[in-house]
Amino acid sequence: TIPRSLMKSPSLTELDLNYNRLRGTIPPFLSPFRAVYLSFNELEGTLPPIASRALETLELAQNNLNGTLENLRGIVVRNLDLNYNKFTGEAA
Repeated sequence: TIPRSLMKSPSLTELDLNYNRLRGTIPPFLSPFRAVYLSFNELEGTLPPIASRALETLELAQNNLNGTLENLRGIVVRNLDLNYNKFTGEAA
């Protein structure tokens, strides 16, 4: 699982945990992340609230995430990869 404390670190701007067989849910993004890479894990559940307005890249491909994309509303990212999950609805 991803420790909640990691998602709150004020000095952390990039988080790359691709290919780590992580399980569980994604904690809320409270840090000023510019890039979050969590692809190719076994994460499940819904997309958490994202408080980082600095986020430029969000890669969550190839997990078991589901639900709507409501928490992406108002977030402007340059690179977004949500492939091979079970999301429904629109992010716009």
